[in-house]
Amino acid sequence: MKSLYICCGIVKDVNMEVERMKTLLTDFETKQCIVCDSKQEKGIFLYNGFICESCERDIVQTDTDDARYLFYLQQLRKIQLPKV
Repeated sequence: MKSLYICCGIVKDVNMEVERMKTLLTDFETKQCIVCDSKQEKGIFLYNGFICESCERDIVQTDTDDARYLFYLQQLRKIQLPKV
């Protein structure tokens, strides 16, 4: 048996609304890192890009002569500066 309710004159399924809210909360809590493409809860936002804590730490500790440095630069170029 479905649990239904009326909101703004529209009949809605309670279970569908609960699942939708869970999805929204999960999407809000986890963000996709622009460097490693994994979904993480903790990190920093740099303009419109999110960098997870692990990648942030690796970027800061990587020397410019390390092969990973060029990879990090390439990934950071995905960040779009806001238009003024």
